Amino acid sequence: MSAEPTAILALANNHKLTNSEAGPVIYSSCFNKCFTCVFLLFRTAKTWKILTIVLAFPGVSVCIANAYMKAQAHSHEQLEFVPYSHLRIRTKKFPWGDGNHSLFHNPHTNPLPDGYESSHH
Repeated sequence: MSAEPTAILALANNHKLTNSEAGPVIYSSCFNKCFTCVFLLFRTAKTWKILTIVLAFPGVSVCIANAYMKAQAHSHEQLEFVPYSHLRIRTKKFPWGDGNHSLFHNPHTNPLPDGYESSHH
């Protein structure tokens, strides 16, 4: 039950105070502009709220379901190590630990220059 801004402005213009000598007194066109801005702001907020509920939440839910199903179907076997000469080049040691492991090292997925650390899961 929302009215368009033009209808609301027409109602506001019909109820202006009048001065008997000078005719209609326009108290402020600023009121009409501010009223229109506030109305449009609430209408825009309502539109974004509806879009969030109707599109964003279901879209995020579908993405979560897709990621979960792909993770369940994914093979957790370790890939065969191939010692390519252009990968895992260490010109200087990392400043943490033994200097050979990256900061977020995962022994199952990140091989060292000479291969994986362990062959089991």
